[in-house]
Amino acid sequence: MNKYLIALAILLSSQVTFSQKKIKNDSICWNESTKLKWNDFKGKPKNVKATYADMKASAFTYTNITASGIIKDDLPEFKILCRFVKSQSWVADSTQVGIQQHEQLHFDIAELYARRIRKGIADLKKKKEKDINVYSKLIDKSLDELQEKNRDFDSKTVHGTVVEKEKAWEKDIAKEMDGLKEYKTTSEICPGH
Repeated sequence: MNKYLIALAILLSSQVTFSQKKIKNDSICWNESTKLKWNDFKGKPKNVKATYADMKASAFTYTNITASGIIKDDLPEFKILCRFVKSQSWVADSTQVGIQQHEQLHFDIAELYARRIRKGIADLKKKKEKDINVYSKLIDKSLDELQEKNRDFDSKTVHGTVVEKEKAWEKDIAKEMDGLKEYKTTSEICPGH
């Protein structure tokens, strides 16, 4: 049995990091029973007016999905983590009604895509796919789709200010997540969170 480590760190922001310990101490793994609180948002907006001039955003949720794995019995095995990064997430106005739930839903959307990636990897393994590039393309494509989904969510809900549309998104995301519940982040996947 030939085993070797594959280092694959893919972040939502397209940045690559190799300091998993730093991320763990500065992050929260997605958990269905734990919701984000405003004191989890430790970052500071650099220049809200310049960066978010065309938005009504009063908070920003930074999530990342990381993939790391090994080759075991000639097939890749991956650990996919979905995290909220405290130091990169910020709140400028915590008094706006519904904004905290809007930011939570961004985290839930990231978890939805982590589940899609886990399912896609499971499907490839069932087909006995050995080519690591096939797995990498699946992950990259899913992360691109996640970015587009977040932009669409912010656009359609005007950053959480259109209540009816926000509720519809909550319902749709919950339904999609439920359909992929066997691939959810668990304490086995992300211990200590």
